[in-house]
Amino acid sequence: MLLAFLASSCALIVGLWLYDTCRVGISKSCLNHFWFFSLLWIIYFPFRGVLIDQGIISLQVSRDWLESELIISLFVAFLFWLFAFLGYLSFSVANQPFFYKRENPVNFPGIKVLLLVGLAWVFLFNRVIHEGVFVPFQGNEQNEMRTGGGHIFLFSELYLNAFFSYVCMVFIYKNKPAKDGVFLAVVMAVLITSLIMTVALASRRIISMTIFVLAVCYILRRRRGAALAPALILSSIFLAPLLQTLRYTDPYLFISEDVSISKIILSAFAMRNFLTSLSSSFEGIDHLAAFLEKVDLNQLLFGVDGGGAWLFNLFLGAVPRAIWSGKPEIYGSISEQQFLYPWMYANGSATTTLPSSFVVDFMFGMGFFVGILFSFFLGRLLKILYVKLWSLDENYAGKSISIFVLANLFNIVRSGTGFAQPLIIFLIASAIILGGGRVYRETKQILKEVLGLRCYRCGSNVDNGLALRSG
Repeated sequence: MLLAFLASSCALIVGLWLYDTCRVGISKSCLNHFWFFSLLWIIYFPFRGVLIDQGIISLQVSRDWLESELIISLFVAFLFWLFAFLGYLSFSVANQPFFYKRENPVNFPGIKVLLLVGLAWVFLFNRVIHEGVFVPFQGNEQNEMRTGGGHIFLFSELYLNAFFSYVCMVFIYKNKPAKDGVFLAVVMAVLITSLIMTVALASRRIISMTIFVLAVCYILRRRRGAALAPALILSSIFLAPLLQTLRYTDPYLFISEDVSISKIILSAFAMRNFLTSLSSSFEGIDHLAAFLEKVDLNQLLFGVDGGGAWLFNLFLGAVPRAIWSGKPEIYGSISEQQFLYPWMYANGSATTTLPSSFVVDFMFGMGFFVGILFSFFLGRLLKILYVKLWSLDENYAGKSISIFVLANLFNIVRSGTGFAQPLIIFLIASAIILGGGRVYRETKQILKEVLGLRCYRCGSNVDNGLALRSG
């Protein structure tokens, strides 16, 4: 039954994607927020469900799930995907007038990024490099040190988020960025820092997102990418096991004569290791099954905490402890994990974080019906961002936000509103580069469009609400 569900959902989603590809081309259909979201949904839910049912992978939360429990969870997950698809279809810019918008230049963006790169190195020497020895974070150390010291960790993130806005603006719109010395210096500085930060924070997303965003901007600059676009999307998923292996490898092993680098790399692609690592990168179905098992009917229909976790994810989590001394240590998405697996917190903080998926997060606050409404607006948001990505407008802030969300879709699928905090950090960094007024206006416009409070106008026409024609 699970295998049939996987085959059916793949056939449906791939069929719809192919139909869209015939209309708009492979570059636009691959770099489409909703279809990328749908691919991730397949891996997080039906694909992982089959792997669990067949005993092919090892689970971080050891549990023997019944096939019936997984099937019920898949039907619930499918309803959330379906409402996201309806939200995607609900937004149409057909018959809107064409116009081309040029923006005022931004002053010294490259210098600003380099200054933020300098702050990232301040973080490294403050938290990672001790007396000349590189000591990366292990296990839950990073989460524990963030408590009360989040401002220092902010230095490790601002430079990369600022770079996304910078590279979007310069690489897409500048005539000859390759001849710009500052541009090359910024790219090299960010690549080197991201590689080191990936090992320091044991986070594969840092270097992978850097490369991903550069590739997306390259495709947008050329307005085509029939080979690169699908390769980029697939590699962002199937190279996850390799990056998973590298981020937990002692960096000094790479300079040791006793250890072969090739063996470290090949170990990531041993079949069981590969599937377990791939699946653990995209967890969803088992957390949903745990949620459905734990909640009673009232909690399922009306929520668990009345939206408390959402409030922390959206803005309360960003309040410094220096201002709010009573700020709880477990909040937001972590409180959802504690609800699902309380024994992980019996002796203090859990040693690992397990985002519960957007399906659980959307239901956790106010129940099933509000959850599927959230999914509807999520699908609508993904459509709006897709339109902005491929529009002809010289819209620095809009494209930057769109590219950032595209690069972080896995975070949305695995954590729902938990993505709000990385997005807030990005908007702060983007405001540093592009200007606060520009970012505020664009963010406000996107929110209005999601809620249907205004008509969208872009530098592209849309055919029947789905197909974009550039030019």
